[in-house]
Amino acid sequence: GGSRRAVGSVRSLWLPRGAQTFLLAGGADRKVRHWSLDPEHHTAEAFVVTPYDPMSQLDRARERTTYTSNHLGDVFVVQEQLAPAHGESPSRGGGGAPAGAAAAAEPAGPNPNHRDAILDMCTISLQSDILVTAGRDGLVKLWR
Repeated sequence: GGSRRAVGSVRSLWLPRGAQTFLLAGGADRKVRHWSLDPEHHTAEAFVVTPYDPMSQLDRARERTTYTSNHLGDVFVVQEQLAPAHGESPSRGGGGAPAGAAAAAEPAGPNPNHRDAILDMCTISLQSDILVTAGRDGLVKLWR
């Protein structure tokens, strides 16, 4: 049988060296998300890292991203939910802005995001840490 891609499927996880206070997740929707590992800040520090994506049907629909959390037995779950932004500017993530922050103007020029699923991530340290993502689109992207 053929493989079926889930819109919200996670394809890659990355944890920083040393103090592991957060993790990054990349997925089939071409976005990188920041998830806090601090129990006091799970929902407050969950957000989309990659910029507004004009190729994304969800981004074009101007849906607002919110995060909820709860316990399922011994597992703590933080879940992303989308809701239409009624008369307000949507949170588009991007530039490391947390969900719920005022969205910046849409970038002009070419779309900086991957055109297909993000398959792997790592960081390199030059003058500052740079996130490197590799996508099914054959592109390797560097993010400040």
